[in-house]
This record gives sequence, structure tokens and C-alpha cells, in this order.
Amino acid sequence: MAKFNVQQCPVCNGKEFSPFLTCADFFVSGEKFKIKQCKGCGFKITENIEDEENIGSYYQSENYISHSNTSKGLVNGVYHQVRKYMLGRKRRLIESVAALRKGHI
Repeated sequence: MAKFNVQQCPVCNGKEFSPFLTCADFFVSGEKFKIKQCKGCGFKITENIEDEENIGSYYQSENYISHSNTSKGLVNGVYHQVRKYMLGRKRRLIESVAALRKGHI
């Protein structure tokens, strides 16, 4: 599989990174992934990610809740409420950093 490594921070355009942590995908692949941190702004990003053609294999699971549109059951219902809340927080963060006053994300 082809790998893609970000060389420039998508937030501040910085080019210096330091190791942050290593984490494992316990859900699908069992692989370990290194996370690096931008020295300029602190943004964290996965090192050596799969390219667009191959990334989908990491999300192939019927049990992966974000692929479900149903809110049936306690876990799915809570998940969808938390997801909605967090997407709103992320949108507001992006808007504040980008100083957006109009348009769409």
C-alpha cells in the first residue's frame, strides 16, 4: 500500500515536527501509528498515512458506528449526539482560526 507523509503543517504551514505518541488501531487493522506534532502550532497529524485509494480499508467494519445512520439503541443514540456536538465544536474552531465570516466549510 502507498503511504503519504505530510511535510507541511496544514494549519500554520510549519515544516518542523516532533514525535508525539504512538497509538494502535485495536478495532480493524491492529497496526501501530505514529503521531507527530507541529513545532509551530502544536497541530498533531498521523505519519505515513495511506493514500486516498487505500485508506478505506481501515474503516471496513459493520460495527464501526460512524458508518451507521441509525440512532436505535442507547450506544448509537449517545454516539450520534456526541458526534453532532463535536462536529459543531470543530466547525467553530475552524471558523475562529480561519476568521471566517461567510461561506461554507
